[in-house]
Amino acid sequence: MEVMDTVAGARILQSRFQFAFRPDQAVMHGDRRATFIRMHTGGAVIRHWGDSRAVSVPLDSLSLPMTRRRYPGSR
Repeated sequence: MEVMDTVAGARILQSRFQFAFRPDQAVMHGDRRATFIRMHTGGAVIRHWGDSRAVSVPLDSLSLPMTRRRYPGSR
């Protein structure tokens, strides 16, 4: 059943947000960092960094973390 939730959830995310979250991917939930675990009953199951318990949150409350640009060092 978990695999079906994850596959169905990935398809929902892909069609809704034009990208899909993968298990163990870093995400942002508001201003807190979290790890995406899986989809369950239309919501995303995540674990906030530094917390040991998983919580279910609405899909639209998640975003991808901003990536830092790396500039080449001067030589």
